[in-house]
Amino acid sequence: MAALRFKKIGLLCKDSERSRAAGVRAVKYLDAKVSGGEIPQYFTEPSAASRLSPKTSPRTFSAHSPHGVDCIIVVGGDGAFLQSEYSFPGVPKLFVNSGNVGFLAQLGGDFETGFDKFFSGQFRVAELSKLHVHAGRRSYGALNDAYAYGEKPFRPVNFKVSAGFFDETFFANGIIFSTPTGAT
Repeated sequence: MAALRFKKIGLLCKDSERSRAAGVRAVKYLDAKVSGGEIPQYFTEPSAASRLSPKTSPRTFSAHSPHGVDCIIVVGGDGAFLQSEYSFPGVPKLFVNSGNVGFLAQLGGDFETGFDKFFSGQFRVAELSKLHVHAGRRSYGALNDAYAYGEKPFRPVNFKVSAGFFDETFFANGIIFSTPTGAT
């Protein structure tokens, strides 16, 4: 197991009734950890700060001002997790499912037990495959899947696809690329 190496933890929470309830529980848990000296500090996203902890003013972080957050706890569904990777690529995430599906979730309803294991260093970091898509002068990253299509719907175009030794051209209306994560 890994020793805890995260010093600044971020908390992202989807704005839904179930996610807010789980987010409030996560804030109480993190407040207790800070009070007990077990973690130095945590940050919440600005839009969640007042929803989750209206009486206090926790430090906030965002993609534009990440404050050196080195781990993010994401409370929500798979979409919230994917959005967090888009906003904070490469930052390790601990995902608490409060959505309907949660294929990517590490923790569910009784997440405090999972938090205890996490903060005591009983975890491993899993690397998920990502796509790197280059289209013209633009580049995109994707954890799940990427879809490319022509300017006009239902009009086939040529797509040149290169990956490692693979180099092929397809004539199609669109093309979808998926990672193993996106194949769920």
